[in-house]
Amino acid sequence: MGKILKFQPIFLPKIWGGNHISKMKEWNAPIPQNCGEVWLVSDVSNQETLISSTHQTLSELIQSDHQNEFFSSSFRSKYKNFPLLIKIIDAREDLSIQVHPNDEIALRKHNCLGKSESWIILDHEKDASLYLGWKKPMTHQEIQIASQEGWIDDEINQIKVKKNDLFYIPAGLVHSIGKGIVLGEIQQSSDVTYRLFDFNRKDANGNLRELHLEDSLEAVSLEKFSSDSPDSSTIVSNYFSYSIHTLDANQSISISNNQLLWLTEGEELVLTAHDETMIVQKHEPIWIPNSIEKVTLMSISSVTFLTIQIP
Repeated sequence: MGKILKFQPIFLPKIWGGNHISKMKEWNAPIPQNCGEVWLVSDVSNQETLISSTHQTLSELIQSDHQNEFFSSSFRSKYKNFPLLIKIIDAREDLSIQVHPNDEIALRKHNCLGKSESWIILDHEKDASLYLGWKKPMTHQEIQIASQEGWIDDEINQIKVKKNDLFYIPAGLVHSIGKGIVLGEIQQSSDVTYRLFDFNRKDANGNLRELHLEDSLEAVSLEKFSSDSPDSSTIVSNYFSYSIHTLDANQSISISNNQLLWLTEGEELVLTAHDETMIVQKHEPIWIPNSIEKVTLMSISSVTFLTIQIP
């Protein structure tokens, strides 16, 4: 199973971060206080998760994989860097009201990809909610006034969450993660966020955090958003697609190569390929390489996991 890729996670403290990440599993690394994010798979510049077996970055492997052992030729011709960022977010407090740029804006302003993302709810406190999309169509002037006067959150839908809900947040959609939510995030490989409002929160030095009103107004969608509760087990977008699966004890399923596998609930999965077996641990996503055509997964106990594809 030497071709299966595992990754060394990166832990990031945040002003709004909590202590749930440290309790989710036994991590083989120190966890900072107020750990708001753990980046499980990343090829973002200066925040790359190294491949455990080789200590390479994903972009280094993509560029050196001349025999297409890990990635298909079509993947390597399309992507020079790994196009997804996989993380866990622990919101002890509400995150800022924010919006992300699309590819065109991000390339022009930051020379990087835009940021469309998706969430799976891993855990939450009672009655925890997300902020997601405008309650009614908005104008740029209305958004600017609401941001400056501090009532912009009143214009955004609040959606109560439950475990394993899936949400898709395209670039331009106004949003925030509410306090008491722990979620998994699958997104384009980008770290660009524009803050519209931050609840007058101050940083460690007592200063109000920077807002990005001009950038936000350029990037934001003005349309009303449907706030219907999610009931889908699959998310499909131009940047990634994924499905949520559950297996009871001693059940098995076969999956194909060239995708990420992420065990989100349950202790472990047994992966078998080419008459070899390996254990897949909780919150340790793996990349199933091009050279392994099919793998079989078997659960020892009840589990939930994601299969994530890149178009």
